[in-house]
Amino acid sequence: MKLIFVTVFSLLAYSCSSTKTIYKEVVTPPKVSIDRNKTISIAEVQDHFEHGPAPRRFLSNREYANFAARSFENLFIERANIEGLNLVDRAKFNESFDDAFAGRQPRDSNADYLLYITYEEQSGLEPFSHDAEGLKAKKVFFAIGRVTYRVVERESGKIIASSSFQQKFNETNTDYLFVNGQQVYGPNTEQVALKLRKFLTSELVDEFFETKSQEALSFKKGENKIFNTVIENVEKNDLKAAILAQEEILKSLKGSNDISDGNYNLALLYYLTGDLEKARSVTKNVENGFFSKDFTHLVNKLN
Repeated sequence: MKLIFVTVFSLLAYSCSSTKTIYKEVVTPPKVSIDRNKTISIAEVQDHFEHGPAPRRFLSNREYANFAARSFENLFIERANIEGLNLVDRAKFNESFDDAFAGRQPRDSNADYLLYITYEEQSGLEPFSHDAEGLKAKKVFFAIGRVTYRVVERESGKIIASSSFQQKFNETNTDYLFVNGQQVYGPNTEQVALKLRKFLTSELVDEFFETKSQEALSFKKGENKIFNTVIENVEKNDLKAAILAQEEILKSLKGSNDISDGNYNLALLYYLTGDLEKARSVTKNVENGFFSKDFTHLVNKLN
């Protein structure tokens, strides 16, 4: 019982250790790391609309799925061109396949990387919405979409990156008008779905670029404020000196709480420099970090 009490007390002492909050600009590397001078071709945009609510009026499941995927592709191309992503027209890539099937000498697609996309979308009225004639007070339109992609180096066939993400939009409006059974005013499924696609295309383009954000970062001061030198260097924006100082201090530490604090600081510094792999590696040396809100926040950022 005494051992348990001492252990719990030690963990609580760690979790409550003194911190210094510093506001810094954090640069997160792109999830798709490729040479900006290299070109990308959209090799394929698939649709998988297999489950979900009834399709929209006049459109079958397959027709709607294909329409949504083509709309997403066009919006992505528009957004990518605005942001400066070096896209090559997909038609040029498809021509090489046509040449191969026809027995002609294949033409070069001129793309260094191939982008494969699967876009899935469902939309309609939420089950708890009221009747389509608008006789009751509330209607809730929804659209949910999921993007799955992979980027492949054309010459080697190596997968450079792959990921999947999704989003759901809802829109409620009690101010709508029906004429001859058709809604002529107010939000509708098409509007909500279009907003969703624009958002998801922006998210996909962002995967290719670094992001910058202002964050409040909490550095551990350590027992007797032994990490003050590290913190001072961070405030001066000298991260290289801060890392060197933290590494040197860690070599002389013996107390488990200070060692954990020091490794937490070091992981936070690597996160600041954009070296996420080193940051993840160092977090493994943070003992009892699950009791610290700051540590949990950092781990969530790294995963």
